[in-house]
Amino acid sequence: MSTGIKTMDAPDDSAIKSFSPASIRKDIYKFIRYIESNSVILTKREDNIPVPVLRKLNRQMSTREKIAGYAREWGDSSGDPQWIPFIYEICRELGLLRKESVGTVDRVTSHYYRRRRHTEYPEYELCVLKQNWETYMDLNSHEKEQKILNILCDTEIIEPEFYNLPIYAEQVYGNRFSIRGSGINAQQYTKYPYVRKTLLNILGTLEPGRWYKTKSLIDYVKKNHPNLILDRAKYPGTGKREKDPNFYYCFYEQKMHGKETEVHDNDPRAFHKVEGRYITYFLETIPYMMNLVDLAYTTPKPGLPPAEHITAFRCTTQCRTVHSQDVQAHPTYAKILPTFEVFVPLEDFDEKIFIRLEKYTKLLSEDKVYHLKIDKKKILACIETGEKIEDILAFFRSIADSKGLADNVAYELESYGAHAEKIKDTGATSIIEFPDAATAKILESRYNDHIALKLDNTHFLLKNADKLNEKLIADGHLPKVIDYNSDKRSLDLNFRADDKVELKFSNSDMFLKKQLSEYAKFISCTCGKEIYKLNKSCITTHKAFFKSNSYELPVSFMEASLKNSIDIEKVYMINSYDNELIDSIKKHLEKEKLEHIIVKTSNSQAIIVKESNLKKVKEVVKSAASI
Repeated sequence: MSTGIKTMDAPDDSAIKSFSPASIRKDIYKFIRYIESNSVILTKREDNIPVPVLRKLNRQMSTREKIAGYAREWGDSSGDPQWIPFIYEICRELGLLRKESVGTVDRVTSHYYRRRRHTEYPEYELCVLKQNWETYMDLNSHEKEQKILNILCDTEIIEPEFYNLPIYAEQVYGNRFSIRGSGINAQQYTKYPYVRKTLLNILGTLEPGRWYKTKSLIDYVKKNHPNLILDRAKYPGTGKREKDPNFYYCFYEQKMHGKETEVHDNDPRAFHKVEGRYITYFLETIPYMMNLVDLAYTTPKPGLPPAEHITAFRCTTQCRTVHSQDVQAHPTYAKILPTFEVFVPLEDFDEKIFIRLEKYTKLLSEDKVYHLKIDKKKILACIETGEKIEDILAFFRSIADSKGLADNVAYELESYGAHAEKIKDTGATSIIEFPDAATAKILESRYNDHIALKLDNTHFLLKNADKLNEKLIADGHLPKVIDYNSDKRSLDLNFRADDKVELKFSNSDMFLKKQLSEYAKFISCTCGKEIYKLNKSCITTHKAFFKSNSYELPVSFMEASLKNSIDIEKVYMINSYDNELIDSIKKHLEKEKLEHIIVKTSNSQAIIVKESNLKKVKEVVKSAASI
């Protein structure tokens, strides 16, 4: 379709500016993912996102380097306080977020007459509407961009371009028309949604990749849509003198040193000075932020920039497709190299694909092309959660370009499922042993939050032994902590002639103090010490445990004397999906007479061994797996 808008040769590269690799869609994805994994409480009075959260989000946003100019008010060059609220408003318009009440909070405010005043403010937490988010992700790229474009055009998220800078910080000239008089001049009748969509439709008819003169675009609008931006039929014009009405009343040109002159409709270039400037301001906002155009700037000058401060613009392929109703959704294609590197173009950004890529790869760099690398540890972690290596291979093959998946990459991924790659040392953990099955059944339900896996009727694998120790002691139980480096733990007591003993605070041991309470009664505290009164009958019965100036408590006595005790041992767990390998390791352990426990799950087996035998066990595992 020929529009008569003149083309030109490509300008110098230094004058060209592109919003890419920044992307509104990409930042919406990162914003929602952050809200999903973090609790964000809005500020009490304004219901805004707190500044600490803005700082964290700015490190993830794609516009971080572009918007550094507005960061001065934070004293931080990592981002712009306007960009994330802008993304937040788009997410709300898309119906992806809701505010959920989490109660109220009291705040004390001071006043000249009432120095202390308590005010209750409701607290709101940002929550993701999962169903709406999934529905949004199911849309193809064209449908998502069309939704965002309609929101930017129809809502007040983008303020009138005549008077407001773009929401991003990269503004070369930093000036717009003065807002003075904007409520009584021709601008009051401007229908911005209609104007924006009309100009976007004009851009959609242009050939992608070719450079067009901005002056020619202004001439085209003046010829074919003269009343599009400012309507003469609705506003006849007014001025300081009724005899001299001015259609461009209160549109001032700012010259050097702050001088202003009102644009008059008698000026032959009045349309270029007012409506022409609006067109260039419009190109800098919605089309530029949506990556629909690239812009070529002139050298900046003081004062209000001329209408042609953007000398030319170039429409992208996205500009043509976003206006088409018959666009076929194309899949995301990635270039996967034999070096396990993955390259995904920004224009092929797809939220569902990137959720899976985050699970299997690590991000190396982020520009117009995403640069990632397949990560072995991440893939093994996914396999442990139940994912099949065949499904992971199928995913990489589905997103690979025409060259497909390199043979060595496919072979290596398949080898992750082999027995040598499935051994995992999960690190130090603990096993708890209850005295008997009946006690275990009662205590299992009580301490279920601390139990990771049930081994048998009396043995359980723990998540965190330290937290469970505190819980057991608070409930009146005495955990038996076995120290493999020493078979004794002691309390250093100072015996006195009056059958009393002193215990220094520095030597306090919560487990053995519990045992001491069986033979002595707490009397009082002094500076740095606790005083206990000994029970003589216990002393005569257990003479072996009271010696001159010391009190020793062997683990063997604890096992024999405490009926309500519970064992907690430090152990290591080796996990594998290869049953033959587990059997081989088991035979070697039995041959070496090393204690172990076999645990079976739905798709794997694990061997649990004591920490004291760990060195010997690792040697056995190496010989068994032939690694």
